[in-house]
Parts: sequence; structure tokens; C-alpha cells
Amino acid sequence: MCVLTRAGEPIDVAHIYPFAMRFEYPLNPSVPSFWNTLRQFWSEERVDAWYNAIFPRGTEACHNLMCLAPSAHKYWGDALFALKTNRTFR
Repeated sequence: MCVLTRAGEPIDVAHIYPFAMRFEYPLNPSVPSFWNTLRQFWSEERVDAWYNAIFPRGTEACHNLMCLAPSAHKYWGDALFALKTNRTFR
């Protein structure tokens, strides 16, 4: 069942955290590193803890997937909405 719409078929399997976020250094040198940008606001230990909580086994794992309707998957990929978790990272 789709997370947002509770619709049945068709559904897409979407990554919560994209594969590209796994890299410490961006593929395009003109784009600042997401993780280094976070380190400008929070301690290295805190950012490392977030990184390790998100990517303990990489992005191709069941805990990093959710089912979405095809249109919602496209919106997610274009960063047109966000989801909030109840889990806290320290």
C-alpha cells in the first residue's frame, strides 16, 4: 500500500535517502558537500552520528525504501515535499 495515498497498484519503490547522499564529496566539485555544509552548523561528531544512522549499510537496504504512488515518487525525487519522523538522532 502506498504511504501517502493508501492507494493500491501501481506503486513505485522510492529511496528515502538517495544514493548520491552517500558520498562525502559531491560528484560535481562546484557543488558544496551536503555533509560538510552541515558541519558548519553542528559538530563533526553530531554530523557523523547522523551519517552513520542514515547509512549503516548503504542506501540499497529495506530500511531506506518506501512505497509511493508514481506521481508522489516524482514529487519526492524533485524535493517538492518532506516527511517527518518521530525518531530522534543525537
